[in-house]
Amino acid sequence: MFNRFYTTQMSGSARMLKKRFTEIRRRRGRAARLAAAVMAAVMAVSMLAATAAMAAVGSDGLEHWDKIELYYCGSMEFNVNVAGQNVPKWLTDEVAGAEGDVDIVISRYQARNLRGEVFYEHLLVLNGKNGSVEIAGNGWSALAEASSNTELMTDMHDTKSYPYYTEMIFCETPGQRNDLDFYPLYSLINCKEGNRDVRINFAVDADKEKIQAAYIAFQDAPDLSAQSVRKDFGIVKADKFAYIGNFEQDYLYMCGDSDTDNAYFTLYEDNFVNLPNENISIDISGAAAEGILLSTDITLPEAAYIHYDVYRDDGVKIAGRNYPASEKTHNITPNEGTEYQWADGKPIEKKYTIPENQFMPGCKYRVCVTVQDETYAVLYRWQEYVTVK
Repeated sequence: MFNRFYTTQMSGSARMLKKRFTEIRRRRGRAARLAAAVMAAVMAVSMLAATAAMAAVGSDGLEHWDKIELYYCGSMEFNVNVAGQNVPKWLTDEVAGAEGDVDIVISRYQARNLRGEVFYEHLLVLNGKNGSVEIAGNGWSALAEASSNTELMTDMHDTKSYPYYTEMIFCETPGQRNDLDFYPLYSLINCKEGNRDVRINFAVDADKEKIQAAYIAFQDAPDLSAQSVRKDFGIVKADKFAYIGNFEQDYLYMCGDSDTDNAYFTLYEDNFVNLPNENISIDISGAAAEGILLSTDITLPEAAYIHYDVYRDDGVKIAGRNYPASEKTHNITPNEGTEYQWADGKPIEKKYTIPENQFMPGCKYRVCVTVQDETYAVLYRWQEYVTVK
């Protein structure tokens, strides 16, 4: 149920970047203004790093990534007060102090690691009178019905007000900060390592378009080396939010109908040029409403898998799948949506057709293909635009 997400709606011009990072919806709170300034600087550095990383593609077309890339893609901000609440000692000592005010900023990044994988990551920043704490995200859940079994939320069973929910996890574990392939945002974190654990459940409306409330559980990270009993702490609620960029829209899309693993930044790689390799042949032989026919002939010794993704002209991904590299013909069909329901304490997956994700005659689609080794690291990338007949 936990995923990593890829998409972007960033602007490449300096003027648009400045506007995006300073124009905050419902401007309020120093934390959001500070985040906007910091992230704008990070974006400028990231764009330079991306230029260098793109040059790492060899003349044979094979990928050789040598830099981690991070792109800021929006934030949300809210505030809670934990004075008198049952919260862990680290939160009071390091952040809130006696007054208990905690400003919470969750920022979304698009990241590419040294394996060529592109995905979404989240960074949690807690600001208070005593200081600041930063924790990189561990994952998030798909949207589920609020009547489902959940250990965190007790108020969310009012299904008329909160019919859906999704959870974010920010939990520190030993050695996590050294694994930059999986947690690249720790390259931005300055605070000392601790045993912090924050779980945030977002209540979502019936149309899956609005975050209506957030239920936050501040905890101590579990002791993975011992059979320790986890202490129960209280839950605090927030229901007033401010946003930078399209955080709310993009996050809820990610938790709903999206299948988003990829190897491209859609902003500056829309016009990616395919380079030839004598051991790799990829071709599209047809495109119709029933499916897109992809043919591949891969003889590269280290190749183990082929992965394809298909995007609409608005950048939304509507198809994606992995195949063994030995398979030569592929009928690409749109992804189905997924919802989760709980029965007898177990999640039940429910699939459904997404009307707007169908291949429409006369419409153009971007087909992206990656060749991967046995560890799913990217070896080669290829893309082509096709019009459905």
